[in-house]
This record gives sequence, structure tokens and C-alpha cells, in this order.
Amino acid sequence: KFLTLITGRQVGVCLSPSVVADEVERTGDSYKITASTILCAEDFAIEPPVGKPLFEVIGNDVTVDCSNPMPLRTKIIGTGTGIALRVNSHSDVKIRNCYIENFSTAISFNLVSNGEIINSTIIKNARGVQLLLHEGTLLDSNNISENNQGIVSFAGRNTLVHNNNIAENTVGAAFVFNDILIFNQNNVENNYNKTSLIGAGLITTLSPLVATRNTFSNNGNASLITLASIQN
Repeated sequence: KFLTLITGRQVGVCLSPSVVADEVERTGDSYKITASTILCAEDFAIEPPVGKPLFEVIGNDVTVDCSNPMPLRTKIIGTGTGIALRVNSHSDVKIRNCYIENFSTAISFNLVSNGEIINSTIIKNARGVQLLLHEGTLLDSNNISENNQGIVSFAGRNTLVHNNNIAENTVGAAFVFNDILIFNQNNVENNYNKTSLIGAGLITTLSPLVATRNTFSNNGNASLITLASIQN
């Protein structure tokens, strides 16, 4: 199947008045998004080109929204390799309402400030969300499940993880060298390898943690492993 990027007109039931064709560049099966984009809610399966993500956001203040007027969302389904969506060195990028399955990495933020991932389903990937050298990141109301690693964050600052379901991963979330991590109202359960029984809910290393009103249950070796200060 093919991905349809709507360009200000209706195709079937899809509508995206905010995008014109010149703002989405396609090279083979790799898409560069330079302005806010609504994706048509059509299931498709595409293998990312070698060395490239399937989608790459090129620009600041960009929203990628996988919803449309119907109660559906785009399903981005890979073949177990590559990156579904990547953002490098940009700010104020928002990913909303997406379903991403079966990639090496579903969403990658590198050197991103004020990035947001909201109301998305990230399932059955080797790594769900990868955050590197980031600041002001918000993860809110996502279902991050059945990945090998749900969330991996390195060298972040002012990160808010709120109201997510982090379940059935081997490791639910790992934060290394993060300055100010607020982790609240998340459900963290059943994060372990079902064969070896090894796993953990939340791991923090040198990442001061403010954790409030979370639910931890049945997480492999431990629900929380930390080498940092904790505030409840």
C-alpha cells in the first residue's frame, strides 16, 4: 500500500488544509516534512530506505498529525528495520495521534528542544522512543507497549513524562544523564522479557527524578532502578 499525503484537498475521507505539495519532499520511500502535515488515515507498510528514516522533519514549529476527521489514525507499519520518524536539530516539533509498529526505532529526537509526542501508539519496535541531547521534551498520553525498550533518553533536560501507558516492554523506560525528569501519573506494568523474565519498569542513572502518582506493577527485576535523587 502507499502513503497518501493530503495537500489541501479532500481525497476520500481525508482532509488536510494546512499543507501544500511543495512542503513534503519525497525521495523513493523517504519523506521530508518541512511544514505541519496531516497524514491520511490509511494503513500502509513500507520499509525505510537503508540509512534513512521513513519520515524526517526538516524545520521548526512543525506538527505531524496522524489523525483525520474520522475516528481513525494513520498506521505506520515497518518490517523490523530502520527509523519510522526522525527529528534532528529542530525545535517545537509535535508528533500527535500516530500508530507506529515494527521498526528498529519508532521515533527519534536528536538535539531537539520543546519536542512533543502526544496520544500516540508505539508498539512492537526494538526501541519505541529515542531521545538524545534534548531539552523541554513532553511525552503525554501515549501507549508505549511491547517494545524491547519503550523509552530511552540520554542527556536530556526538563523532561516531562505524563499519563502514559508503558507496558509489556522488556525495559519500560531508561533515562541516563538527564537533568530534571518529571515522571507522573504513568502506568508502568509487566515490563520484562517473557522468556528470561529479566526486565525493569523505570531505570534512571544520574537523572534527578520527581515521581508522583505513578502505578508500578510486575516489572521484571524491579519496578524502579535508580542512581539518582528521588522526590515523591
